[in-house]
Amino acid sequence: LQAAARWYRAAAEQGFGHGQFNLGRCFENGWGVRQDKVEASKWYQKAAEHGDVYGQNNLGRACENGWGVKKDLELAFYWYQQAAEAGLEHGQFNLARCYGNGWGTSKQLREAVKWYTRAAEQGHADAQSNLGRCYENGWGLPTHLVDAAKWYRRAALQGHVYGQNNLGWCYENGLGVEKSLKQAVRWYRAAAENGHAHGQNNLGRCYENGLGVTKDLAEAAAWYRRAADQNNTAGKINLSRSLKAGWGTKRPPTRHSPTTNCN
Repeated sequence: LQAAARWYRAAAEQGFGHGQFNLGRCFENGWGVRQDKVEASKWYQKAAEHGDVYGQNNLGRACENGWGVKKDLELAFYWYQQAAEAGLEHGQFNLARCYGNGWGTSKQLREAVKWYTRAAEQGHADAQSNLGRCYENGWGLPTHLVDAAKWYRRAALQGHVYGQNNLGWCYENGLGVEKSLKQAVRWYRAAAENGHAHGQNNLGRCYENGLGVTKDLAEAAAWYRRAADQNNTAGKINLSRSLKAGWGTKRPPTRHSPTTNCN
């Protein structure tokens, strides 16, 4: 890593934008150099001003979060916009977030959907999951549950835990897909085993009530405990119920084979 940082510095000091971006990443993450977010932001700025889209996006992140620079949402919006309009999916996703939340610009849900769609079509999993939520809830466009489930699925297949949990919810309730409790369990389990607290709580519900699986109160309590350990409110409530009823357990939940192989 130290050798890589030296070569990135050599390229950066010669004015190569992507070398400047990579040197910024080294300073941001402490790769081969002392971690220094001020120095990282300096190199992202140089890269951004040279037109490097990755530098523009990361400078936007720095401005959004106040990492090494003064927090400035309007400036974050500007740099995300530069990266987005140049076609970078990460910039498109971040620009959509700005429009969706009114960060550095007025809140415009239609614009948020537009940029989530552009990023999602390039395979950006976070954008796919968020676009699914827009379709499910009618944010910035008419509600369309089939499209919601489609985008949740695309995110889920990339291992995105929110997409997995939300696809499970679609299958449990027949939202945009044919209702299938077995498929609901498959996707809740995928999210749960990837550490997603809502997925863990939902998998616990399935075991408690025998939804798509054989009823198993001990297994339910084990998953509720996992969710509660992450401060999930529903998980804590459900774990408390299980303990009071006497079917709580301290054993770890059972792990299954990879969910992508489930029928």
